[in-house]
Amino acid sequence: MAITKGGRGFVTVTGDAQAKAYFDRIRAALMPGQLDLVVRKAAWITRNRLIAQTPKRWTGMTRRGWTVTRRGAGRYSVWNRSEKVMLFLEKGTRSHGPKRAKRLFVPLTRKAALAGPRVVYRANKEMALKKAFGVHTGRKQMPFKVGVDFVWAKRVRGIKAMNIVAKNRQLAEVTLKASMRLHVRKAITL
Repeated sequence: MAITKGGRGFVTVTGDAQAKAYFDRIRAALMPGQLDLVVRKAAWITRNRLIAQTPKRWTGMTRRGWTVTRRGAGRYSVWNRSEKVMLFLEKGTRSHGPKRAKRLFVPLTRKAALAGPRVVYRANKEMALKKAFGVHTGRKQMPFKVGVDFVWAKRVRGIKAMNIVAKNRQLAEVTLKASMRLHVRKAITL
């Protein structure tokens, strides 16, 4: 068997068929398509780790928002579709009051959170007007109860920064390096 070094990083193997097959297997394992699979697997592992660490409340949409996007050969991006909410969780918020309204709408139940302030206010106002004019509605109580389903607040405390992405950035890098190391080790072992 003879190994000669060619130009541009090419190695020519002549002679033994077993050695040639060995180097062909290494070359096949280091092709961009194979390395892309390793990077994709590491990206999905990172995504699953981020899902487990993202808090779930009412809808779980922020947790379900994590996705992996291919940006090119061997380049993947792990990101969250609910960017605004994730930014608040990642960086935190300060204590604040309303910008334009008199009070802030703070939902306490999933039903109120999904309905939103306009729907809650309108539903309760319609029920109060119907009761005031003696219209039979079939209901004995308001659709949303203040203090149970929601509250109107003058100020709210901020959200403490969770740094979910910042904590996982280094771990994602370690995961990718370990995956690559395993892939290369598997390729070079006989």
